[in-house]
Amino acid sequence: MAVEGFQGIGNNTIGVENNGIVCGLTETNKLKKSFWDVINNRSKVSINLLGNSDVQEVDHPNGKVITIHIPRASRHQRPVSIGQNPLSGTYRRNYEGDYHCTEQEVSRMLTDRSEEHADSRILEHYMIDDLDLQSLQQYRQRLASHKPTHPWLSEDDRGLLSKIGVGGHAEKLAGRG
Repeated sequence: MAVEGFQGIGNNTIGVENNGIVCGLTETNKLKKSFWDVINNRSKVSINLLGNSDVQEVDHPNGKVITIHIPRASRHQRPVSIGQNPLSGTYRRNYEGDYHCTEQEVSRMLTDRSEEHADSRILEHYMIDDLDLQSLQQYRQRLASHKPTHPWLSEDDRGLLSKIGVGGHAEKLAGRG
């Protein structure tokens, strides 16, 4: 359903010309039914983010208009795509335009939707020597500049790793697990 003035994420109004003049709509129930049929059809749109309160009919002296609030998708819902192929049907909003996402952008969205963040995965068969100790030192320096009296600063490297959440895996990292 192509509708003039439909602008993606945010508030959209059907029945208003691009110049802001309300032209009004007839058969709003038919339009709303068609809209809901499309938005709930998985071969047309990958996920419906809208609830009943997001689509409103508004009376105006020049006729009725339909307002549609389209919320931003959470990272767990992205990518939202048109059609069945996210690589060819995913767009992003920049300023007033919608732009086709690159394959890399879509891949990043698919990776980001995972419940487990990439940085929280346990990497098997790695030893503490495999860590970039310079990065750990930089983390320690940032912590010291932000909170100079923080008690974790007195920990050795293994103790600091334990405190920042690598702790349950310190034995594995030390090669003992």
